[in-house]
Amino acid sequence: MTVPENNQVQLPVYPAAVILDGLKVLFLGLVFALFAGAILWVNEWNNLTRIKNQLQEETAIVELDPKWIVNSDYEGKLIHLTGALKTTEPILEDWLNIKIEGIRLFRRVQVYEETDEKVITQEQSEPSTLHSGRWIDKTAVEVPAVNSSIPAQIVRTNNWCTEHGLLGEHPISPSLLERLTHFQQLNFSQHINLEQFNTSDKSDVLPQSNSKTSPTLPMRWEKLTQGLMWGNSQRPSQSGDIRVLYYYVPTNLTVSVIARQGTEGRLEPFITNAGEVIERLQLGEVDWKALYPEGKPPLNWLLWTFRVLGSLLMWAGCWFLILPGTRIIRQLEIRNLNFNFEPMRMSALAAVLLSLLVISAAWLYYQPLWGTLFILSLLLLLGGTGYYFWRKFKSIKRIGDQS
Repeated sequence: MTVPENNQVQLPVYPAAVILDGLKVLFLGLVFALFAGAILWVNEWNNLTRIKNQLQEETAIVELDPKWIVNSDYEGKLIHLTGALKTTEPILEDWLNIKIEGIRLFRRVQVYEETDEKVITQEQSEPSTLHSGRWIDKTAVEVPAVNSSIPAQIVRTNNWCTEHGLLGEHPISPSLLERLTHFQQLNFSQHINLEQFNTSDKSDVLPQSNSKTSPTLPMRWEKLTQGLMWGNSQRPSQSGDIRVLYYYVPTNLTVSVIARQGTEGRLEPFITNAGEVIERLQLGEVDWKALYPEGKPPLNWLLWTFRVLGSLLMWAGCWFLILPGTRIIRQLEIRNLNFNFEPMRMSALAAVLLSLLVISAAWLYYQPLWGTLFILSLLLLLGGTGYYFWRKFKSIKRIGDQS
């Protein structure tokens, strides 16, 4: 192409085949861009629908401070709370009528049973009998009277859970407290007057045992560190001996809970629409993500895979759309000016802008705040793009000035 003396441009003539190839490239770029936009839109819409469904299930965790008063705005929500357990009333045991300041109480009833085992030693040719025994847990045992106010009766293995537990200002249901299994031995002397268990003539009876090696001593109620024993500590345990042991979970234990806040702030099991029961309790200060890992929003690899795929396709579409124009512009010599365009960088920038525009449109529909922030970011990028092209046009050089 020649430049006449009056410095006017004579545009080149392009054959129809070249124009047709350019149109094909433009069409291919348009198809790529539309397909990428569809992928980004559908992918983002599915993600927002999943978030909406989670909120409708109300399984989003609300973290509360135990020092806060009960807020009715969180009623029906799944909350995470960490604090010290306490109770407003003691647990009343139904046999000895003792009151325990604790969260849980466990009574264990055991009976001693002897076993005879035939053994043969090297020194003996005939088998001999080896007497042994062990304490066996029982569901229920009939025990003698303790004193005049506690008659003979059936005592059962049982456990109690306070009905008046509190975590901060929130009442807590027994079903949650039953998850506490950190029992300690109960110091029996702190909860009952041991003088009433002294041996008396009414409670002394002869032992009912087939053991010929045990001395004949009267059976009576005797105190243990964590309970009572019916037998005699001055001889080995034998069949018919009974012991009742106590364990408890003390107050002021620091626990972390995930549960539903019910009426008046009561912490209770949360039941989802799918029938899943959510109630978690663990000792110590535990983050809700560790306490309820299935509720932690996972890194959605499929979501990000389609985001990256859609952005790459958008880049390819923008490149095909820009490429024919840049080829034509590069061949133009307008008033001895030379344009230096970079289609790869331009298409990448355009792809970022268009991808963010599609994602922002999806978020603007459901999450106006985040969608607005995305739009503002997009405007900033547009301003930067305009500045980039302004610098490009500002740096245009005359052909005669090139060295």
